[in-house]
Amino acid sequence: MSVLDNFTFATNWSPILFTLFLGITLLYLYITGPGRSRVANSEPVPLSKKFWFVSGMVTLYAALGSPIDILGHFMFTFHMISMALAFIAAPPMLLGGMPEWLLVPIGKLPGIHRLKFVLNPFVTLVLFNF
Repeated sequence: MSVLDNFTFATNWSPILFTLFLGITLLYLYITGPGRSRVANSEPVPLSKKFWFVSGMVTLYAALGSPIDILGHFMFTFHMISMALAFIAAPPMLLGGMPEWLLVPIGKLPGIHRLKFVLNPFVTLVLFNF
């Protein structure tokens, strides 16, 4: 008998989080696919970028919505696996899957230029570890 036998399917696999991540992934695939014509200055997104984004979402779900998360409440090893997947593995995959034309409008938000110091590698290292 394992620890996971005490939990329901919904607790082990978090269908709410699955639905949220699936919705985000489908929205991304729509915006970078058939809906791309609605975005000004957009370019075709290669299949490799889409693969990285979907892989990042799957990795994030594995970290936060799978039994790894539940086991993390019982064993520190699984907690650290969950955190490594969520904070170290998934973000580069998600960013690697984002086309430039989708990120450029974020840089044009008012006041965002004041936060450029955050892009310094030393500052990001300190903030990450904080």
